[in-house]
Amino acid sequence: NNKDKYDLTTSLIKEISDYLSQLRSLRNKSIENDLRITLNMLMHKSDFVDSVKLDTDDNDFDVRLFSSGNEIQKSTLSKGEQQLYASALLMALVEESGILFPVFIDSPLQKFDKKHAERIITDFYPKVSSQVVLLPIAEKEMTQEEEMLMQPMVKERYCIVNDGMHSKIEKLCLSR
Repeated sequence: NNKDKYDLTTSLIKEISDYLSQLRSLRNKSIENDLRITLNMLMHKSDFVDSVKLDTDDNDFDVRLFSSGNEIQKSTLSKGEQQLYASALLMALVEESGILFPVFIDSPLQKFDKKHAERIITDFYPKVSSQVVLLPIAEKEMTQEEEMLMQPMVKERYCIVNDGMHSKIEKLCLSR
């Protein structure tokens, strides 16, 4: 009787393990595809990356990017391309998780040229989450033109003001 229970338990554990392995594989493929599509869209190059490989184990994962069959070393990407890669990876993970949570982005446009900043504002921020909090340094990391482009999507603006002794948060008016 115990042998039958043991055999059944062993069989069920194998089935569950196989199912989880297949599910993990499907999720990896989905993330790879989402990352490839988003990265190419943000880069303004439909063929910057032609494939993405996600290598995972129980505690870690590594993303490998390929173009024309050759692996792209992420260390060779420019700072702007690295930020676009990080943004595309964030979007792929958010999409796959299905969880609606706020996204906080520090120095949001610092490493982008005008063309890429516009693409991030119009195609990334509105889609990555229903609540995106940007933390730019005022008048340094975001141009007035970028602020105007973003304004229809902004619900509230705040500024951290330091008087030399204390910092406080002030709500700014939106001029629409």
